[in-house]
Amino acid sequence: MTLFRNILLSLVAAAILVVGGWGIWRWATYPVKPDVAHVDVNESIAFIGTNDFNRLFESDRKKYVLAVIDRLHEKSFPELIALGTFNESHHREAAANVRSLEGREEIEGAMLRLILDKFYEQSPAVRSVYLSGLVMMDQAARSKGRSGAIPTPDRLRKDMAKIIGRQSPQTVARFGQFLVDVEQHRRQMGYGASY
Repeated sequence: MTLFRNILLSLVAAAILVVGGWGIWRWATYPVKPDVAHVDVNESIAFIGTNDFNRLFESDRKKYVLAVIDRLHEKSFPELIALGTFNESHHREAAANVRSLEGREEIEGAMLRLILDKFYEQSPAVRSVYLSGLVMMDQAARSKGRSGAIPTPDRLRKDMAKIIGRQSPQTVARFGQFLVDVEQHRRQMGYGASY
């Protein structure tokens, strides 16, 4: 009995040492993330595109991305569009890292709300210019046999249902209005329905 007890105590002590050692190592090497509230938002986006971001715990990565999206509310719609053009390589890397997160619907929903809110803050004339650009990009992609920029009903059903289903009624209504506006604009430009 004493031998069994000593072996058991030794195993428990070894487990505590291993777990404790891992915890100390993880704490000592855990990436230091830029403070979203105090650095330029582009620096925060650049951090999302790094391997250090990927070394954060999943919950910390999600919180960080949501904090960056909150900071993006300070940007105008044209500034958001400029960010979305991926002119800098770290924007593409950041987007890839966010896409790799499991359960990213909350992040995609926050981004959708941000874009819709900023889009509908624009005057009708400015919205018309952006809609024209979107329709032309969609048409160019479709003419090359690629998926268009405007989601088809099948894509909405498969990809967007999880995101839209978790949004407020106001966001769902705005998204529906956006799709209606795009379709009306397509017809005004002489194109048929997008699907």
